[in-house]
Amino acid sequence: MIDEKIAQPQATSQESQAVEQPQAQEISTSGQLDTVEEANSIPQKFVGKSPMEIIQAYRELEKERGRLASELGSTRKERESLEEQYRNLERERIAQMQMPTQRPPRVVQMEEEMDPVSVFESKFEEDPKEAIKQALKGLNQSVSSKLKQQSIQQIQAEGAEYYWKQKKDNPDYSRREPLMQQLASELQDVVRPEFLNSAKVLKALDLMSRGMDVDYYSKQAVERVQKDGLSVRSEKQRAQSESAVSQGDTSVAFEKLSLDEMRRALGRSDD
Repeated sequence: MIDEKIAQPQATSQESQAVEQPQAQEISTSGQLDTVEEANSIPQKFVGKSPMEIIQAYRELEKERGRLASELGSTRKERESLEEQYRNLERERIAQMQMPTQRPPRVVQMEEEMDPVSVFESKFEEDPKEAIKQALKGLNQSVSSKLKQQSIQQIQAEGAEYYWKQKKDNPDYSRREPLMQQLASELQDVVRPEFLNSAKVLKALDLMSRGMDVDYYSKQAVERVQKDGLSVRSEKQRAQSESAVSQGDTSVAFEKLSLDEMRRALGRSDD
């Protein structure tokens, strides 16, 4: 009986050890899983780093972020400055396109130049007289074309010089410029395109625009005088009306006066 009682507690102790061992394994396994999950949640570049190293890395990151923000602000300012410059240039380009001197002249077709020497060599054996004639013609065309081109360039250069001088020295010139542009468009049928921007034509446009300008301001002056005259007349009538009201209206119809009253009113006497 005693042996049986002693054997039973020993079996219970072994069973308890068998139950406790899996529990310890479960706790150990769950702890390892938590450690693995925590390690996976940390960025790879911070794995194995000390807290001070992580803090230093964060400070460097903040510093780099500030530098990038500063560069971004500077870049935005530069972009805004470039956009403003572009808008100014675009306004100048549009203004220049509207200027008389900046209107592109119609392309003038020139006759194809002939090389006098080539013409002479190719035609001399067949017809010497014709070869000489064609060579002289080609020479004249070449010289004439070059002189004409130089003349057109000089004419347009003189016109541009006159235009910019007027723009600089005469503030009223810019105000009358739309009138000159209107006149220039009306003269396109009677003035050759290459001469439309010459100094002579620009001077003529300037004088004509002054005439149109004077006419415009004369009309304004007349309208202003008429308006002021009506205002003065109405003011005078109002003053007379107020004076009559304040003094009382003592006028009597002429036909109601007696003969003596008429004589006194007219300042006449039969005596």
